[in-house]
Amino acid sequence: VQGRVVYEDPPEEIPKPPEEQARFPQFNVAAIGPLARETNKVFYSCRGEPALFVGEGKERFFDVTAAPGHCALRVKGPPDSYVAGVTLGGRPLEKAELSIPPEGLQQELVVRIRFDLGEVTGRIEDAQSDTFVFFLTADSMPFETGRSAKVEADGSFRAKLPPGAWTVLATGSASPIMNNEVIARMRAPGNRRSRVEVKPNEVTRLTAPLGLE
Repeated sequence: VQGRVVYEDPPEEIPKPPEEQARFPQFNVAAIGPLARETNKVFYSCRGEPALFVGEGKERFFDVTAAPGHCALRVKGPPDSYVAGVTLGGRPLEKAELSIPPEGLQQELVVRIRFDLGEVTGRIEDAQSDTFVFFLTADSMPFETGRSAKVEADGSFRAKLPPGAWTVLATGSASPIMNNEVIARMRAPGNRRSRVEVKPNEVTRLTAPLGLE
């Protein structure tokens, strides 16, 4: 799979990953596949190493090897960035999923990455040492599965998020892994949550404190 990454309105200096994470590629794209589906579960098996973005300026290029079949695309952009959209042969994809024939894709894959994050701040009632805040996406944001933020000792939290609608929940789980079972449990009826509209380059403050689930 060959493609191109386009940085839209990037900062003058692209953020670099923390030094302790240098051995893990931070700016890369990987095909995860084949993608097999079961009821309420999705299993992924990795094929090959991630391909780094190569190039300078606003455009980078990649060439990643993937097993034929229905594959999911995972893109890791620079810190404080997000995937704003993916096109294949000029056609927008609703989800970053591909059907790859044995000969590979002949159409160019283009990934758009933006940096105009917004910030969300708030407080959690009765916060504990292992309290996390989870941010779940609305249907209008298919390229983000969720994000999390650690709650400070005084119950405060802050997180940078892509613009759009998010659902905010607090949980006492020490693990911020966003798997399907965690998301389904937190979205269950009766759980207390808050909705927030994140705007580019603005700070949004939750007016009322959240309670733990």
